[in-house]
Amino acid sequence: MICSKRWVAKWPVKAEQLRKSLQMIKMQAISSVTEDASAPRQNAWFLYLIECLDGSIYTGIAIDVAARYAEHASGKGARYTRAHPPARLLASIEYPDRSSAAKAEYRIKQLKATAKRKYLAGLLPCTPEYNAFAVTGKKP
Repeated sequence: MICSKRWVAKWPVKAEQLRKSLQMIKMQAISSVTEDASAPRQNAWFLYLIECLDGSIYTGIAIDVAARYAEHASGKGARYTRAHPPARLLASIEYPDRSSAAKAEYRIKQLKATAKRKYLAGLLPCTPEYNAFAVTGKKP
């Protein structure tokens, strides 16, 4: 088991970089909620993707992405990110409720790493048909 203080000292998380990344992601986030922008969104959940130092991609859901990323970076997040420290936040996508965010998380987790990267680049749609193709390799 890796001690969190050990790798945090080796790969410090820069708060300014995280803040800038989150501001950029918030501006580019895809919102599936169709309501007044001035109304507070208390039930919104986010799907987020983190690139780890070994190049792998971790996918999760949370209400507060910045706080959850900080947990992962400090070694108190998921077991996977304790063994594979996060390098950067790749994307954050807003969903209206936990259920839809969890379903999207499941679909993303079914993709292979290369398909996840292409999805992030916006080259491929994340549809059930494409997910089946990405997992099995057979065209629908």
